[in-house]
Amino acid sequence: MKKGNGAMIGLFALLVIIAGGVAFMAFSGDAKSITGAATATGGTCDGVSSVTVTYNDVDKYTPGTDPGAGNLYIVTDNKGTQAEGAITLTPAKTYKGLAGENSSGIFAEVVDFSTSCSNEELVVEVRKSGAPTITFVNDNGLTQNADATAEAVDADGAYTFEGVIKAPSKACAARYGALLIADFDKTYLSNVDVDQFSGASAPTYLGHIDISNGTSDGFKAWKYEGELCNQEKVEITGSYDVTSTAAHEDNANIVWHWLPLDYDINQDSLAILEPAAEDEDNNALTHGNTTKEFFTA
Repeated sequence: MKKGNGAMIGLFALLVIIAGGVAFMAFSGDAKSITGAATATGGTCDGVSSVTVTYNDVDKYTPGTDPGAGNLYIVTDNKGTQAEGAITLTPAKTYKGLAGENSSGIFAEVVDFSTSCSNEELVVEVRKSGAPTITFVNDNGLTQNADATAEAVDADGAYTFEGVIKAPSKACAARYGALLIADFDKTYLSNVDVDQFSGASAPTYLGHIDISNGTSDGFKAWKYEGELCNQEKVEITGSYDVTSTAAHEDNANIVWHWLPLDYDINQDSLAILEPAAEDEDNNALTHGNTTKEFFTA
């Protein structure tokens, strides 16, 4: 407790934060006590025109470690981007923001919080982003696909594959879902399918990556729903069809794109955009984006 004008103040400042749908408590600073003796009256604070909220983000998987230079974008009153540290705000007011907005290596978190009549600390739990490890197994269900162990394919053939997408340790390959996209040469492949995910569209910004011995000109996309974090893995199965054009080594390869989705701020309207792989101007939101080539012969 801290004394103010000789009187003990027996009130703790509790700040309830909702980040990514999970509620947790962040106690105020200064020995977890109210600083000063102001009281709220009808949504205002007597004798207090502003309060200081000290913003700090913490790593979900290593709480004692700062995840990096994370920003807090406050949408309310167009306060804009705030760096970690002290932020001057209006007392007894509700704010909405995006923690980790435009922050390298950190997934953003939607945050709703309310100030009181005293200085407080705003602590938000965030998740680091990282590229997953992607492996594929050939049609025989045994051989891990690689350049040296490519799948032998014939014209008009139909083939299956298995795959595993594994998140990195103490980071997320997906926080709000991800896009899985097959990039291929339509001269040699007529169709690619993934059994587990629903269909989606490739983002506007994404350009084709040419396979090892061909020119990619076909996209097919699917959406993975939910989180994939801290060495979690998802197993997939699928198939692909070879055209009547005889495929030589690497002609029928598939380049797989993994594109995590994230929240962002629309810089025109200042609204929080729903999780996507690109912003309102079709610029990539890069959080562990990666590619993996599936080899054929």
